[in-house]
This record gives sequence, structure tokens and C-alpha cells, in this order.
Amino acid sequence: MFQTSAEPEPSADDIDSPKIASLLLKIWTIRAGSFKQVSDEITEIPWNILLDLTCSEEIGRTVVASDLAIAYNVPKSTMNRYVDYLHSIGLVRKTRDKANRVRVLLTLTDSAKTTMSGTLDRIGDELQI
Repeated sequence: MFQTSAEPEPSADDIDSPKIASLLLKIWTIRAGSFKQVSDEITEIPWNILLDLTCSEEIGRTVVASDLAIAYNVPKSTMNRYVDYLHSIGLVRKTRDKANRVRVLLTLTDSAKTTMSGTLDRIGDELQI
């Protein structure tokens, strides 16, 4: 929730750690269930890639694997393996940049967009957003 400077910061006593842990587990369960038909390998970095591409497409930002490697602090070769994996299971589309043939632009496939939309809707419902 957005806080203004007039609102006090929550203290450690105000934070309901068990509730937060429970919500995080529910989110993980929703996420795992959404991609079960495709793969059991949607771990943290692949999930973050899918989230990043979802957000980027919403605002029209171009994404390449090297940008993701920097953002998630992993070697470029590791990020390329994650991207290749997501591409191989039909969640990420790779397209050569027409202006710079060396760059490969990343976008979600239509199937991934549908799955991400449904997953994020269920997460939003769980968090009552």
C-alpha cells in the first residue's frame, strides 16, 4: 500500500509474519499450478523473466536477455539458458531486432500472456488487490 509521509512506518510488532508467509506460499502454489501443464521448472528466475516481460509489454519496453542478466545478477550465459528454456516450452518468443541484427528481442507468446494474466488475476484475488 502507498504510504504518505504522514503515515507512520509499521513497526516489527505490526507485521504479521505468519500471514505474510502464508500468502507467499499461496502465491507459489498458484504459480506452480498455472504452469504445471507446461513445466515443473518455473522457478524464481524464469518466473521473474515472465513477470518482467509481462510488465515490459504493458509499457512498451524492449527486453533483451543481457538486460535481464544484469537485472537479476546472473551471468549472460545463464540467462540465455533460462530464455532458451522458456522459448523451448513455448512461453517466450525470440525475434531479431531489425535495427540491430545482433540483438534478440524477447516477448511473451500468446499462450504465456494468457497464462500470466490468469495467474496474476488469481494472485490478485488471493491478496485481495
